[in-house]
Amino acid sequence: MAANNGFADDLLSLIITNVSAANVGDGPGLLKSAGDGNYHISLHTVALGPSTADQGVNEAAYSGPYARVAVARNVSDWSVASQKAQNDNVITFPTATSSETEVHFGMGFATSGATKLDMDGDLTSDLAVSNGVTPEFAVNALDIDLS
Repeated sequence: MAANNGFADDLLSLIITNVSAANVGDGPGLLKSAGDGNYHISLHTVALGPSTADQGVNEAAYSGPYARVAVARNVSDWSVASQKAQNDNVITFPTATSSETEVHFGMGFATSGATKLDMDGDLTSDLAVSNGVTPEFAVNALDIDLS
């Protein structure tokens, strides 16, 4: 079973952009949070998979130092259409001073540590990080869906 296209967009809008999902249940729907909050985007050296619950698993550790990047849950930072959400702005990580290869990204609500991983996905291609490289996701480079 799959969600109807419109309902999938409503759920993604609620989760990613903090927009209420109208007409769900008896009241005004699934209501948005009082504040937008942030998702923290992470890079990973190994693919995680659906059973990975911890955002710290195989997380990038390049010198520079590496850090997760906060992106607000709002319609200025994300767009939802055709059953996927995409970033509306460039997401830039700290510049590296050491080397490693990133293959995966994750999303959760904590700035660091062994915390709950909410969503994750493969990078389109491996990202070789080395001294002077500033990893980033271009506009619309992150495709997030609920499948």
